[in-house]
Amino acid sequence: MIKRIEEGEEFSLWIPPGVELTYYEEPVDPNEVRWFLARPAVISRTSAFEYDQVVSIPDVYYIMKGVGHEYDGTGGTGDLQLNVTVANRSQPSHEVAPVIVLKAITTP
Repeated sequence: MIKRIEEGEEFSLWIPPGVELTYYEEPVDPNEVRWFLARPAVISRTSAFEYDQVVSIPDVYYIMKGVGHEYDGTGGTGDLQLNVTVANRSQPSHEVAPVIVLKAITTP
């Protein structure tokens, strides 16, 4: 599954055990430095989960979209797309709800 993200947006989506999801932003400015945080959703101590929730960001990559996107009608030729993969590293059979946070800083 792929979900689009926006700067400053926080969102959560349940991820089954052993599954990785990719989130993307497009177009991105090549002069911006981006950082990401993936953490389990914070809930109150009184309603905590019975098991540990473990999430990670195993992959961050860019795609410079080529002319083929004009041919197939998807658009975005010449756009720089940023992709972030988030993984559920929890014990088998435990879903996790990671919160993903994106921040960008423009470099001079």
